[in-house]
Amino acid sequence: EPLIGPVGNVDLSAIHWAIVGGESGRGARPIREAWIDEIYGQCAEYETALKQRPNDAVLLNNLAWLYHEKSDARALDLARRANSLAPRNAAIADTLGVILVAKNALDEAIPLLREAANGPAGTAEIQYHLADALRRKGDSGGAREAVQRVLADTKASQDVRARAEALARELR
Repeated sequence: EPLIGPVGNVDLSAIHWAIVGGESGRGARPIREAWIDEIYGQCAEYETALKQRPNDAVLLNNLAWLYHEKSDARALDLARRANSLAPRNAAIADTLGVILVAKNALDEAIPLLREAANGPAGTAEIQYHLADALRRKGDSGGAREAVQRVLADTKASQDVRARAEALARELR
């Protein structure tokens, strides 16, 4: 969802990723730089916590995602470490998969995303990430199937559904 206000002092330990952005288009509400800076400040908090708990897979994963959002090269190493500590965690596999897709390492990303998306903890968002990776790989049929699973998921957020609908139109 768009960032339309400060996040405040919240516990982000259960958050696996944060996408920081504003709205676009007509009537878009403005985003303030201070709100973004607040989230970046939380990166520093994660780094401090990680020094105390260097093998905490959730901390590693969260910091990997925040680094990824900042295009920080350290993201991949942290995501790999998190996945090695919690290889059956779908959210952690998803983070690593998305980072690998961004680096065009599709042959490594797709199996991770497929397992995460199709496992018991798979979500519509992970399924969307799989669809996107398959599209980038040139597997239009597989991408269409994954998109259809997103669109059939009644728990899919409005944002994920909109992205899946856009991808479905692209795949026609």
